[in-house]
Amino acid sequence: MKSLIAGVMISLVILGLSGCSSQPTPKELTTWKKECKKIQNDNEDSHFIFAQGECLEYYEAKGNKKDEITVLIHGSWPRGSDPLERRYAQIADDMSRETSITTLALAMPGYSYSTSNRYKDMSWRENKTVIPAEEEFVKIVASFIQKLKTKYHAKKVNIFGKSSGAMLGGIISGYQPGLIDKYILMGGAYDVYFTYRHNNWGTKNPGLLSSVDFVSDVKKDAQFLIIAGEDDRKAPPLFATQYKKRLNNEEINAEVLVIQGAKHSSLETNYEVLESTYKFLNN
Repeated sequence: MKSLIAGVMISLVILGLSGCSSQPTPKELTTWKKECKKIQNDNEDSHFIFAQGECLEYYEAKGNKKDEITVLIHGSWPRGSDPLERRYAQIADDMSRETSITTLALAMPGYSYSTSNRYKDMSWRENKTVIPAEEEFVKIVASFIQKLKTKYHAKKVNIFGKSSGAMLGGIISGYQPGLIDKYILMGGAYDVYFTYRHNNWGTKNPGLLSSVDFVSDVKKDAQFLIIAGEDDRKAPPLFATQYKKRLNNEEINAEVLVIQGAKHSSLETNYEVLESTYKFLNN
């Protein structure tokens, strides 16, 4: 029952989980995996996948195309929010209808009814670090996508990532090359340390991953649509154009779309963003 899951999440927060997470022990993984099976059995109408210690909820919008999926990854929301119910389930339904591709919206650890065994959430300010740029967090998301790819027998995977989701998509493009084929990334920071120098947003903590660090490892046939809001103060168009240049220098197909007058908060629901995304996925 979802109330049970919520109670587990609250108790974990009370125990004071830190933002950073070390590699879980085999005993922890075994326990968490059993808990995930129970969550799945208790919530037959919902979808969950166990990935690197987290039982992650996702919303499924079925499409008619075979062997292809699109994965939606949200950004940082207030702790305990339900981005699937509030926004991403509807985006998935619309995207599946417009592209005929099965579209799957992920709830990150600590959001919707995903567990928080290792991470409470990915808020930059509350955690005093950039959670999506931590290697252990990247492994969780990459493992989740790989398991979806296997479950749906997908030969092609697309990603639609907003903000922290865009950051993760960019990192995974070179961290695990070939996992994803098409990237729609919006409002992202692709060089975490430049982001801090530019607008004091994020952290100076060493050891974090950046998309730009992996550009040379990205598969040459990958395709990128990098979207920025003209009035986005968190991730201005400069971030997108710099990343595009690095990708193009490696002969990777990448284009930038700047949405006039758009801000950061609702970029993923912007009409022009969605229409451009449908066109990109249908080509």
